[in-house]
Parts: sequence; structure tokens; C-alpha cells
Amino acid sequence: MGKNMGLSAKECLEFSKKIAVLQKISRLGLVSESEYILAKNRIFDEYHVDKSYFPADIKIA
Repeated sequence: MGKNMGLSAKECLEFSKKIAVLQKISRLGLVSESEYILAKNRIFDEYHVDKSYFPADIKIA
């Protein structure tokens, strides 16, 4: 994949799944807010997603 080509469909699905699972375990109270933010940032970095496209660290209850 060339530079600035974005995520492939497979990568987009993987990214979405990871974020959804992280939000679910956060809602269940299995991770602290700081652990949630750290994990979310690692996922964003892994897929080179610009955090400015998403709201600031809003924890969904």
C-alpha cells in the first residue's frame, strides 16, 4: 500500500473490532480510564489513524 492510501477494508475492519472490544471492556469496568486511553492510542498508532478525526477521549458509558 502506498503512502497516504488509507486503510484497506481488512485493516478498517480489524481497527473497528479492536476499538469496539476495548469500548466494551471499558464499559464493563475491566480497565481503568488511563488503561483505556493508553490502549486506544496504541490501536490508533498501530493503524496510523489520525486522532483528530475522532472526538477527544470520550469514554462511552
